[in-house]
Amino acid sequence: MSDFPPTCPAPTAGREAINGILDEAKDIMTEFKGSPALDAGLLSAAQAVERYGISRYGTLKAWANELGLADAINLLDAARRRPARNSLKAR
Repeated sequence: MSDFPPTCPAPTAGREAINGILDEAKDIMTEFKGSPALDAGLLSAAQAVERYGISRYGTLKAWANELGLADAINLLDAARRRPARNSLKAR
C-alpha cells in the first residue's frame, strides 16, 4: 500500500490525549472528593489510560507489520512485555 499509513499523528497528539484523560481524572477528584464514587471514577480514568496505550500499541504494530518492519515489531513486543514503572500494584 503506497499510502500506508495514510497519516501519522504529530508526536504531541499522544500527550494531548493522555493529558485530556488526566484532566478528567482531576475533575473527578474535585467533583467526587469524599464520595464513594471517587474510587470508581479514578479507576475509570486509569482504565482509559491503559486502553489508550493498548490501542496505540496495536496500531503501531499493525503499521510495522504492513510495512515489513520486523525490528520495530520486536521492539514493540519487548516494550509491551516490560512492566510499566508507574503501574499500580494490586494490594
